[in-house]
Amino acid sequence: MNTYVVLLRGINVSGQKLIKMEFLRTLLQDHGYKNVRTYIQSGNIVLETSQEIQVLETELQSIFVHTFGYEIPMILFRRDAFETFPDKNPYPEETLTNTQKVYVTFLKETPSAKQIEQLYTYAGEGEQFTVMDTTVFVCCEKDGRKLKYSNHFMERLFKTKATTRNLATVQRIAQL
Repeated sequence: MNTYVVLLRGINVSGQKLIKMEFLRTLLQDHGYKNVRTYIQSGNIVLETSQEIQVLETELQSIFVHTFGYEIPMILFRRDAFETFPDKNPYPEETLTNTQKVYVTFLKETPSAKQIEQLYTYAGEGEQFTVMDTTVFVCCEKDGRKLKYSNHFMERLFKTKATTRNLATVQRIAQL
């Protein structure tokens, strides 16, 4: 069995594309996935299957389109790879001010050096980025709901799908 982390993008946001996590867990279990766990309402799933990651993504997309009537962008990871993200955080808690927070944006594809260079030009005072392969760590003074480095911003800049979680959520998912 392989264990995967599935991060859904754009569900349960501002009353749009509402999906109850209990329903989602049952749906996935009914399709044969094992040990299905979710964390909060933003579409964080951990599950077990014998499938390889590409097959899993295709099958999940089919299940979601059939069940909900629309595609749900998602980014998948092997669990062992996802568990390393909290340790890669370049902004340790003891170095943050009371108003700073760390967010992690996961990208579907690795950005080019030129795209990464362009990202750094957007940093304002008190804002920092660290790009590691398909992951962008953002340290900023802003409330996440007002984060100017939104998924849409990252997708336009990097020309790939993106989804963002705060570091505390990433840490919790890694423990599931």
